[in-house]
Amino acid sequence: PLIPYGGGTGVMGGTLPVQGGIIVDLQRMNRVLDVNLQDQTTTVEAGTVLQDLEDDLNKHGVMVGHDPYSLAIATVGGAISTNGVGYRAGSIGPMGDQVVALEVVLPSGRIIVTPQVPKASSGPNLNHLFIGSEGVFGIITKATLRIRRLPEAQVFTTIDFDSFSQGFNAVVELRALDIRPTLLDLTEEDEQVRLYLLFEGFREGVAALEARSIEICS
Repeated sequence: PLIPYGGGTGVMGGTLPVQGGIIVDLQRMNRVLDVNLQDQTTTVEAGTVLQDLEDDLNKHGVMVGHDPYSLAIATVGGAISTNGVGYRAGSIGPMGDQVVALEVVLPSGRIIVTPQVPKASSGPNLNHLFIGSEGVFGIITKATLRIRRLPEAQVFTTIDFDSFSQGFNAVVELRALDIRPTLLDLTEEDEQVRLYLLFEGFREGVAALEARSIEICS
């Protein structure tokens, strides 16, 4: 068995060769090959560290939008093959939702490249064979990802509640109205219930979302 290895940040032991075999280290496949601002895509090799990709994209005023806790050491291929979830997943979705196209090496040695189009109108979307599959069906070597402009505005809000059920009901109402903050985290620590919200986007939209959310929570 061949076991693909990216940054080694996984917490479930997915890269441990429990049945023997060969670990395929992809960390030197770390180039950002293209940044297309018109198509809003970037093409990168699978061993590219997410933070390095983010730094490169930020120079162009754009970002990927996948921002896990392991951003500084996790790789693009690892994030795709585990369908990783970052802090922005509530509004943007997991890493798999950012994938436009993939280059994958199959067990037979055959290399396949999926169509570089934002949506498939006919036939199955082969990307989904490899997103979240943890390398079972092939090794991801290259990916084309969606990118988005850096937000004009960012507003971070913290709201206290008397009980967890109150906070939970507020979150249910926000979702029912399709209000999707970039970050939505309801926590209960030391008998203190807090809802953390982050709003991002164009200025007028951020202001409207923040105002309505505070009204709902109140």
